[in-house]
Amino acid sequence: MARTTIFIHAAPEAVFDTLARPGTYAQAAAGRDAAEVGGSWPEPGSSVGVDRGLPPARIRDTVAVEQAVRPTRLVLDGGIPGLRASIDVQLEQRFGATLVVLTERPRDGGLARVPRPVLDVALRAHNRRVLSRLRRLAEARSRPG
Repeated sequence: MARTTIFIHAAPEAVFDTLARPGTYAQAAAGRDAAEVGGSWPEPGSSVGVDRGLPPARIRDTVAVEQAVRPTRLVLDGGIPGLRASIDVQLEQRFGATLVVLTERPRDGGLARVPRPVLDVALRAHNRRVLSRLRRLAEARSRPG
């Protein structure tokens, strides 16, 4: 289980709303635009797809919402077939900012077979980049003017 945290200088509602828009979710999660949106994101069962890689090795990473509780929690199932993970994003107001806790666990396939310490290091490094992009997007949205 890889757990990564960050403080964002914005209200939990602003951070959640950044995640609740398919375009800004995709920018935060992958640094790319959403390639496909299914359903009414972030309602349970809805999904966002992001293309990763370059042709001809491009793959679509799809994330589906399992639970959304505005403004405190978003639980997702993400990845590609055979490499799925459970992603739990929790938001808590602290000291006039939002503490974001992102916890990612392998769900099945190849990720579940990678030794946990190795996988956790890789996931934390990736999730630090995700949270950094989320902070930039949420703080920009919450600035006046």
